[in-house]
Amino acid sequence: MKILIAGSNGMIGSAVTRHLTEGGHEIIRLVRHTPSPGEIWWDPDAGEIDADSLEGFDGIIDLASMPWPMRWTRKAKQRIRANRLATNGLLAESLARCVHKPKALICASGMGYYPSSGDTVLTEDSPGHAHHRVV
Repeated sequence: MKILIAGSNGMIGSAVTRHLTEGGHEIIRLVRHTPSPGEIWWDPDAGEIDADSLEGFDGIIDLASMPWPMRWTRKAKQRIRANRLATNGLLAESLARCVHKPKALICASGMGYYPSSGDTVLTEDSPGHAHHRVV
């Protein structure tokens, strides 16, 4: 599969990228710097993306996030939420205009939202840390 990954250099993104590459998938990175071969440029803060280069992917994985760590203040939570909405929105709207749309778009965020659980499986219905809730 040909897969585009945003946030491929982060803790989770680098592991996902390595795993998929080892599985024989073609990985293209969505990056904020001048792109090298195997990369596509975007600037989600400015609402800009190389939309022409988004054609023909089988799947998209969006793991992009803001720099960490930061204190979980109300202002920080609002910035994180606004960033997530803008980033996911730019990517989804750009992909919607593609002629050959991907079969899957996976957006993951919220690392640290759920408490440490050991071997217990957590779902979206599991309670999160009260101080992490974004309002």
